Amino acid sequence: MAKNQFTIDLITTSLLGVPAGTYTTGDNISIDGTECDILYLPRSADLANLSPVIVEIQHTVTREFMCRAVQYEIFCIELYYKKRQQ
Repeated sequence: MAKNQFTIDLITTSLLGVPAGTYTTGDNISIDGTECDILYLPRSADLANLSPVIVEIQHTVTREFMCRAVQYEIFCIELYYKKRQQ
């Protein structure tokens, strides 16, 4: 459901104020084999100023969950932001 384009647009337009269709799902598996629930990426390389969006669905927020969420963010920083600097 969260990978449906309607849902992607609902989340990204409301949180980021971007037009519908700006984001699509990306590969959610990190280098170390862990994976976030959902990763949204800008559709076009022309949109390099837009950040990836990580969506995690969790019933109860625990310390372990927060540690995993931070690891996913570090993965995005290493993969996507470092590419921009090259």
